[in-house]
This record gives sequence, structure tokens and C-alpha cells, in this order.
Amino acid sequence: MAQLPRPNPVPNPVLKTSPQVRAQPAPSALLGSAGLGRAKRVSLQRQIVVNAGLWAMVGLGCITGSAAWQMYRQLVGIHKQSLEAIAQAFPTQLEARLGTAPAPASTLPDTTPEAAASGKLAESIQQVLAQVAAAGLAGEDVMIWVGDGQGRLLAQSKPAAQDALSTRDLAMLTGGQDLARLRRWGDRSLLVCRSSIKLPSLNRSPTASPEWLYLYLAQDVTQERQQITASLWQLFWADLLVTLVLVGAIAQIVHRGLAPLARINHLAQELSASDLGQARLGEDQAPEEVAALVEGFNAMLERLAEAWQKQRQFVNDASHELRTPLAIVDGYLQSLLRRRSSLSPFQLEAISTAAEETQRTIQMLQDMLTMARADNGQLCFDLQQRPLQPLLQALADRTSQLHQRPVQLEAPETPVIARFDAQYLQQALSHLVENAVKYSEDPSPIVIRLVQTGPGQGGAIAIIDQGIGIPPEQQRRIFERFYRADQSRHRQGGTGLGLALTKTLVEGMGGAISVSSLPHQGSSFTVRLPSLNTP
Repeated sequence: MAQLPRPNPVPNPVLKTSPQVRAQPAPSALLGSAGLGRAKRVSLQRQIVVNAGLWAMVGLGCITGSAAWQMYRQLVGIHKQSLEAIAQAFPTQLEARLGTAPAPASTLPDTTPEAAASGKLAESIQQVLAQVAAAGLAGEDVMIWVGDGQGRLLAQSKPAAQDALSTRDLAMLTGGQDLARLRRWGDRSLLVCRSSIKLPSLNRSPTASPEWLYLYLAQDVTQERQQITASLWQLFWADLLVTLVLVGAIAQIVHRGLAPLARINHLAQELSASDLGQARLGEDQAPEEVAALVEGFNAMLERLAEAWQKQRQFVNDASHELRTPLAIVDGYLQSLLRRRSSLSPFQLEAISTAAEETQRTIQMLQDMLTMARADNGQLCFDLQQRPLQPLLQALADRTSQLHQRPVQLEAPETPVIARFDAQYLQQALSHLVENAVKYSEDPSPIVIRLVQTGPGQGGAIAIIDQGIGIPPEQQRRIFERFYRADQSRHRQGGTGLGLALTKTLVEGMGGAISVSSLPHQGSSFTVRLPSLNTP
């Protein structure tokens, strides 16, 4: 007979784990964000959407896992009942069969009582298996094996079906326990269990110990498991689709909710001092939390506009009050300089320095008053259609003579007609040329380039130097009042109002000004002036 391994299970070794060692925080964690520098910013919208997507996946995954557990539990429960019915009916029928069977013939030659009893038991078991099959308790997909306590296989229900499953595999699949469990064997799924049967000694000796039999049951549930797997895959793809839809919907909702914040950011980046009085955010449809932020932002703009208005008023008043005393001081200083023959070298140097600083301050006050009048709409422009070449030629000649620098005028021979105020345009371009001279080396030329923007559409004037240049991140602010691009430009003197005044004058004439610059490669300021025919 084929031998079964002994059913007594070998206990699993106990896994010993090493004592837990408390993890020590990394030095960077102890230092905090200050120890690692500025933390990398994370998009709030992306963070909300990712977290919502992860929670949706976790929730749907839990639902799918619960559904899978219920399906497998139901699968095991249904077939477990049929196997338990066989396990309960088998001992009763076997005892009945053994009780009614004739006693073994112990007087036959070469036949011991034990062998005869074992043959009787195997024959009785095979008959019981036939009865179980005839009663409909074991279907075509149910396989039954019976072994004794010595590991011998006494009988099996379908010998032809056991080729793919050896007798040694039975004990391994059941694990030596009487519990029903689902096991995979190759490409098959089997529900296996074991039942222990206690019978009286077959040799009828009063002192003999009881006989133990082990009933092994296996039911092929491959088809049902494949159906469950297919259903779980369908559920997985449905979960994935639902997750994508939820993530898309949440992203849309979050985007709409955070749209006012994007508008606040855009307004804050584009806001200038001259826009404080008119710039406001209107978010009637914003969420309650964002609406409160918008209200606070608008209130801040109102306070800034009020403070800016007070500052402008103070500057205007101070400019008016200081202009007359400074003019008197400048007059006295000029009078002293006209008598320089009676002054010592030290006195002459001191009075000359004082006169230069006084004139610089007077010019700054004049620029501030000009911008104040422009802000209040009190600056009147004498706009006329006229050619640009004569004004630019005079500017180039004056700059070349004053600073002893080469100034090149590049202009077409055909007159370029534009609409401008000659006095204010000359003042604006003078600031640009003075900056070009101030922030470039002596040998390098200053280029004044004039081009016609289109037939009858005015002209564009570019003031080009080969100086220190302006960093790209600072070019947006160079037209603000009192703003300096970097420390190197502070050392060149000036009032910090030249470019702001130039922008005010150019825009007052209906034009526009822009800058293109790279560090250590020079700068190009372009003034575009319209014509009467400009749309």
C-alpha cells in the first residue's frame, strides 16, 4: 500500500524577534526647517487632490478587499457544509459496516488475524465510499482518501483522478489539522480538510488500543475561484475608474475654490503704487473662507492707497516748501563761485560741492513736482505731429559735447513723424541718455537708434549702452520711484526718479517704454511714440 506521512503536525518554530530599538530622530529633524534652509513649497491644489485620491483609493480598496473576503468566505462556507456532511456520515456508516461484516477467517493459510482485519477494514471503507457516492453526498468534483494511523493509504474514492496529487501532498495541504482551508495546487484550487475517526480495535482484543483513521476530503473549486477572480478584476477596474472620476471632480472643485487666490496673486504681482486707488477684488461667488481673505486683501489695498495718498501729499507739500529756500541757497552759492578768485582752494572745493548737491536736490524736487502734477492730471502736454530726427540729433550732439563720449545716431533718412511734446520728450530721453553714460565705461559708444514702427504709425527710439546691465528679476521694478536695481548703481549718484519720471512723461504722451538688458552686456531702453494715424 502507498504510505502517507504521519498526520501529527510538526510544530512551527517560534520566530524570535530582536528587542525593539527606538529610532533616534535625524539631526535634520532636530534642527527643523531652519537647519535645512527654506523648505520646498508644495502646491495646495496638488496636495489636496493627491490626498483625496489616495483616500479614495484606500476606501475603495477596503471595499474591494471586504468584497473579496466575503466571496471567498461564502465559497468556503458553501462547500464546507457538503464536506462536513460527508465527514459526519462516513464514521457512522463505517461502524455499521464493520459491525455487520463477518469475522475474519484467521485459519486460512498464510493469513494472520491482523492482516485479515486490515483487509476487512479496507474492504469496508471502499464499500462506504461507494455508498457515499451513491447517496449523492460526494459529487464528481469531490475526492476522498482514507488512511490509518501508520500513514498507510487504505482506500480512495477516485483512483484515476489522483495522478496529479500524490499521497504525500495530502498531509501538506491539510497541514495536519481538521480545519477546512482553501489551497492552490498547480493550476487547481482545492478546498481540503481532514477528519479523525476513532474505531474499536479490529482484532477484538480487550487490551488493544483504539484504531485511528484519517479521512481526507478535497473538492475542486477552480471554476468558482476563477469566477471570483474575474469579478474582483472587474471591481478593481471599476474602482480605478471611480477614483479617476473622483480625482477629476475634486480637482475641478479645488481649482474653482482656489481661483480667487490665483487672482489675488496675479493682482499682487501686477499692482503698482499708481493702481492702489482702483485695484479691488470682487469675489461674490467665492467660498466663505476665501471671501474673508478677499475682504481682508481689499481692506489692505484701501489702507495702502490712503497711506500712499498721504505720502504723495507730503512729498508735494515738501517739494513746494523746499524749492524756494533751496533756490535762495543755490543763488548765494553761485554768487560765491563767481568770486572764486578771492577763495582759497579748500573753500572753492567746498562751495562747488555744495552747489552741485543743491542743484541735484532742486532737480529732484522739480521731478517730484512734475510727477505729482501728472498724478493729479494737471500736467499739460503740447502734443504735435513733428519729425523725431532733429530732436534726437540735438540730444546726441549735446551729450557728446557735455560728457566727451561718442554718441551714435542711427536714423532713417526719411523723416519719422510722431505725435509728442518736444520739451517733455527731450526731458525723458535726457534721463535715459544720462543713465547710459553713467552706467557704461568711457570708451564704449552710446547708440540712439530710431526706427519707424509702421507707415504713419509713429516711431520707436532705442537708447543702447554697453554698461553693467540690469538683472532680469529686477527689470520689472526699475520704473518705480526711488528704486535702484543693485548696489553698484547706487554708487553712480542720481535721485532714483529719472526712470519713473521718464515713464510718466512717455505714457502721458500716449507712448510706452520698455527695457531689455543682460548683466554685463548692456541695456536697451525703447520709447514708442504714436502718430495721429496710429489706431
